[in-house]
Order: sequence, then structure tokens, then C-alpha cells
Amino acid sequence: MFNVDIGSQGSGGSEGPFIAWTARESMDGDIPGRSFVIRDADGRKLFDGFNKGVVLDIYNMKTGWCYSTGQKGTAPEWKWNATTAHFEEMPPARSGEYRWTKGFHIPLAYGKENKAIWEQAQAGAYQGFCQLVAILVAANPDGVRLPVIKMKSSIKIESARGTTHAPEFEILKWVDRPEILGTAKPAPKKAMADDEVPF
Repeated sequence: MFNVDIGSQGSGGSEGPFIAWTARESMDGDIPGRSFVIRDADGRKLFDGFNKGVVLDIYNMKTGWCYSTGQKGTAPEWKWNATTAHFEEMPPARSGEYRWTKGFHIPLAYGKENKAIWEQAQAGAYQGFCQLVAILVAANPDGVRLPVIKMKSSIKIESARGTTHAPEFEILKWVDRPEILGTAKPAPKKAMADDEVPF
């Protein structure tokens, strides 16, 4: 059984380029709201991969806690879960206004020779991730092929913290692992319950 603990609702970086969901328009107006951007050595620009379909490497996916002050040039701190099948407790609180938030890391391929990382802990992005996990669980992956995912719409989310928007996805098809994504993550050595699948 395909199993991901996304945590109850309510460290280290990695190589890029990085994909991010933007719920709101950027302050300079260059990036529209409800869209994806890609950040690499050349800066940040719109990313239309999810409009066409990207291959998600769900077997090298990670979930965990992110701590970020939001300051430019300061990388966020990540505490990754040991497995996606269990969401660990929030790390101890720190002084100040910032707090740990739930996040995720998913390698993806777009085109035959391009890969990136969708790594984010923003509220709208995380809600989109939760919806994505739900459709993946319902699809019952075979443990080998990878899903081609497309964004089909976005939804408005109201919470005590305000209003945001989350992407909604659909699975277009399942494909063999592209060479650009390398090999799958090896299974952990410890024994696992029947309903736990490392992915």
C-alpha cells in the first residue's frame, strides 16, 4: 500500500534548480499569482512545466519541517523525516516570530534533459502537495513507474492566517523512470510494516 504521512492539518539544502508555487503576484509584478517559478543561477522566471506535465520522482521524495526567516540570501533550515510514511514531531520552538512549518522535497523531470527540485514549505504549496498525495495514494503506484503530473486548476483556501491559493493536480499517465532522474532511492534496511512503502 502506498503510504505518506503528511502530518496533521492545522537541516540541509540540496542542489537546484528549484521550483516554487507562488500563490500571490510578486511585488514587482513580474510573476503572476497562482503560478510556478523556477530559480537557478540566472535568477527566477516563470515555469510552465506543470501546465504541460512533469515526471515526479515520488520514490526519492522527502517530507519534513522547515525553519526560515524569509531573509534574502539566507537558506532555510530543514529537518527531514526518516521516512515519508511517518511525520515526526515539530522540532523545538525558537525565540522570535518565526516557526517551523511542514514542507516537502520532490525531484522532477521536465523535458528529456532537464530536472529540478520542488522544495517548499509555503501554506498553499503544502495544501497542493496534500492533494497530490491523495491522488497518488488512490492510484496505488506499482513501485516502479513514475507519474506524469499536470496542474489542472487552483483553489482558494481560507484560514485563520488569511487567504491563499493551492494548485490542484491530475495524473496524466505513468512512465518508466527518465535517465535524467537517476536511480530510485534504496529501500531502508529496517523492517517495515506491510502498509508502509518507501517512496
